[in-house]
Amino acid sequence: QRQTAMNNVKLALVLLAACSLTAQALLAVPIRSKPSRKLFHGHPNKLRAWGINSSINDTIPLGGNLTYYAEYFLEIGIGTPPQMFQMQLDTGSTDAVVYGSSCSGCPKGAAEYNPDKSKTAYPQDCNDGSVNCVKCTDFQHCGFELEYGDGSTIEGEVIQDKFTVGNMVVENYVGSIDNINLKNWEPTGTDGIIGLAFGKLSAWGSGGLWDALLGKEKFYNGFCMCLYEDSGVWGIGADFSTDARVTAWTPITDKQWYGINLGDILVNGKSIGLSRSVLNSQQVIIDSGTTLMIFTTQIMNAIQAQFEALCSQGVNLVGVCNVQKGQSIFDNQCFQMTPAQVGVWPVFTISLPGAPNLPLAPAQYLWQGAGQPGYYCMGMQGQDGIGVTILGDTFMSGFNVIFDRHRAKIGFGSLNTC
Repeated sequence: QRQTAMNNVKLALVLLAACSLTAQALLAVPIRSKPSRKLFHGHPNKLRAWGINSSINDTIPLGGNLTYYAEYFLEIGIGTPPQMFQMQLDTGSTDAVVYGSSCSGCPKGAAEYNPDKSKTAYPQDCNDGSVNCVKCTDFQHCGFELEYGDGSTIEGEVIQDKFTVGNMVVENYVGSIDNINLKNWEPTGTDGIIGLAFGKLSAWGSGGLWDALLGKEKFYNGFCMCLYEDSGVWGIGADFSTDARVTAWTPITDKQWYGINLGDILVNGKSIGLSRSVLNSQQVIIDSGTTLMIFTTQIMNAIQAQFEALCSQGVNLVGVCNVQKGQSIFDNQCFQMTPAQVGVWPVFTISLPGAPNLPLAPAQYLWQGAGQPGYYCMGMQGQDGIGVTILGDTFMSGFNVIFDRHRAKIGFGSLNTC
């Protein structure tokens, strides 16, 4: 079991640094600048004006994309009066964490949470039992520490305060980061993370923002996410259980993350030939906080072999066929491609119990992660040692992904159902 809530949340963002452009596409990967704070004010009451379908109670717009930000985020207010932050929306963790005003090692220019400027901020006493304190500060306040797989840590103080989400205001806990020793913890410029996973993953043993919203607003215990090319939608209180447009449902098998089971993986309609026991040798999760799909190296090697087999069948896949060993798109290289060249790549399909056919078009799994339109990287990677297989944003971007916590199921609809 993962000791902390966010060992893998930033995995693919760290992997951004490993991706390089090939010699035929010599471009510098641009720095992803901080998003404008004026663009992404969530407002659930805009639901009916936008004509959103009746399966969703409320909706909040998301900023971000895969090409430049490699994540999706929303604007959240913390405190009274609200201090506004751009927060990554993450189904792979539970807690809300944000840069604190006294943080050592936090990036310059980031928005910082200052509890002294909030009338409703209450630092948690180490001994009052409200939260699980893993450490105490010098002032006997409850502290937290989150450790990453490489040994890097963030630490700070647990504070109770008001959260403003659209026009909803709820009370919950926030981790105010006081110290960080990982340079690229949020390299694309957001100010922190809002976790949507189950309470078991909380670093301080508390339910996250979703539980707080659910307890006050009394809407259906489910939400959905649609991650578009240049924006997204977070649908709150999403009940698609009787919606005839959504027929693909798979059980949630683990209520820490949103754990599921893999049934098969297909390239151009052909199975990669691995048993279910191999495909599910470790927990499989759906995680909006990870940019890419992350498989074990055994699974990734089988996927790569299926793509390479197409070369001998006369299909010219740029970055796969006629490239030197160790220099292909599967080796973290990015290649310039025209729309026609992208179009000859095969459909990549994930099969799940109850949802046997979840196809991704080439433009979805070929990730424009170099930050330049027309330059494509592989939107999946092999990685051992992290303990989970991750279906991240490059997978989620193909569907309206419905997290039905009430029925313990994950649903998949077309993007026009969001």
